[in-house]
Amino acid sequence: EKSLNQKQQNYPEVINNLGLLYDEMGNYEKAELLFLESKAIWEKSLGKEHPNYATSLNNLGLLYKTKRNYEKAEQFLIESKDIREKTLGKEHSKYVSSLNNLGLLYKDMGNYKKAENFFLECKAIREKLLGKEHPDYAGILINIAILNRIIGNYEKAELLFIEAMVICNKVLGKEHQNYIICLEQLANIYESQSLLLTAEQVLQEMQKISQDKLLKASTFLSEQELAKYSDIFKESGEYLSTYLYARQKSRKQSGILPMLLYDYSLFYKGFLLNAAA
Repeated sequence: EKSLNQKQQNYPEVINNLGLLYDEMGNYEKAELLFLESKAIWEKSLGKEHPNYATSLNNLGLLYKTKRNYEKAEQFLIESKDIREKTLGKEHSKYVSSLNNLGLLYKDMGNYKKAENFFLECKAIREKLLGKEHPDYAGILINIAILNRIIGNYEKAELLFIEAMVICNKVLGKEHQNYIICLEQLANIYESQSLLLTAEQVLQEMQKISQDKLLKASTFLSEQELAKYSDIFKESGEYLSTYLYARQKSRKQSGILPMLLYDYSLFYKGFLLNAAA
């Protein structure tokens, strides 16, 4: 910012990337401000039909999707897709990413047919261009699998999640968010089918990975940033609570869920205090 004119490409790229980081950390207010700043600079310096401007629109669209502002998210994501199609072509990775993002949006909105169409188009292009062992291909498998789980097609969803997990483990490692998502979704499938022991094994692995990630984050995040990041870990406890309540309500065996939930509670309640100290 100090050494370069703000209109130059490097500065808006840097603040856009910083926005992506804050978005992933759950600090949405900071992320939105940075995305809006990069969008304004690129609009002024490059115009509204440049791929970089489309990138800002895309990131804002995803942010608004996370915040459940679906109308605004749809507007930004469609505009971004149209610019990318016009300037980059239908086989460019960013255009394919737009297809995936619109699929995610329509899934969240409950428009499953529209979501499926975007996902399948995205999958076909990624398979053609990247092959079946690329992280992006695994990502689209996960999205299609989640869609199938939602509509109750558990067998197809399970196969897709397992295929995606194998790819993620091989090329990204078990701490990657996509691997954890697969575990989370498989636990849901097994619980729904009353495969309780299998579900518990998956939940146990998921909790161990989440704790390890949080402990690592405590070595470099500030107290305030860590508090925001740890909100993501809260979801693990919420899943365990939901499954335990459902089992008790239907009079199924609780298994090791009470133990997992107790361990989670002890870890989380003492975590922020210990990290601060």
